[in-house]
Amino acid sequence: MRKVQIAMVATALLLAACGNSAGKLMGKSLPDETQVIDGPTLALPPQYELRPPREAADYESVLRAQKTVEAQSLITGVSATAVAPSAGAVPAGDDWLVKQTSQQVGVVADPSVREDLRVVTPEELQAREEAKAKKGLFGRWFGGQSDDE
Repeated sequence: MRKVQIAMVATALLLAACGNSAGKLMGKSLPDETQVIDGPTLALPPQYELRPPREAADYESVLRAQKTVEAQSLITGVSATAVAPSAGAVPAGDDWLVKQTSQQVGVVADPSVREDLRVVTPEELQAREEAKAKKGLFGRWFGGQSDDE
């Protein structure tokens, strides 16, 4: 029995000594960047002279205009090349504002927007708040009816 145990320990030590696990963890070197990156190698520029600077105001105004058009088209979902609205559908007081918006973003103004919008009175707001309070948090979340209704 004792000989079997010694043989098993010796076998385990011999097998452990034969392993090469140090190369997997500690012995690795970093990869060569020329093997990792595909594409042309770095080259020297033909000229070392800098270009003359542009006027900052011109560059900033062009950049600001481009960013504004991009941002407005992202927000509204309408491309900058959309058709401008007709001038007859817009009230005279809002004509300038609609023209500016149409030029920058290309948003078509809805002529019936004034009819759709209405002023909410304080009484209506109070009634809405009371209805929310009566319904309760659970009812608002899950759409359940309260006992009072």
